[in-house]
Amino acid sequence: MKYFLCFLLSAILCFIVVALLFFNKNNFVIIDHVNFQTKKKEFTFTVTAAKGRDVQMMERRFQDFKEENPEYKNLKLYRTTPINYLKIGKWVGYRANPAWTYPKLPFWKR
Repeated sequence: MKYFLCFLLSAILCFIVVALLFFNKNNFVIIDHVNFQTKKKEFTFTVTAAKGRDVQMMERRFQDFKEENPEYKNLKLYRTTPINYLKIGKWVGYRANPAWTYPKLPFWKR
């Protein structure tokens, strides 16, 4: 009986993993888009790797923004796109892409 329950639980777990992998929309895309902003929305940017708008471009534009507006020289950039841990196909992208290493700005502080 103990082995049957173990087998049944592992079968259910495998079914859930397969369902998440193959029935989620766009789950194998490394990165769709990641939104960034400062706390008071003085600067916003959307990273879309497929269009060439990568993290390096965002960092350059943010530096240019701070140089053009000296009153904002102490601004910090935050990620506003949440990580969805249910999309197993994106886990590698969450670890490999530098866009996901930025600190997350909670929705109540926006």
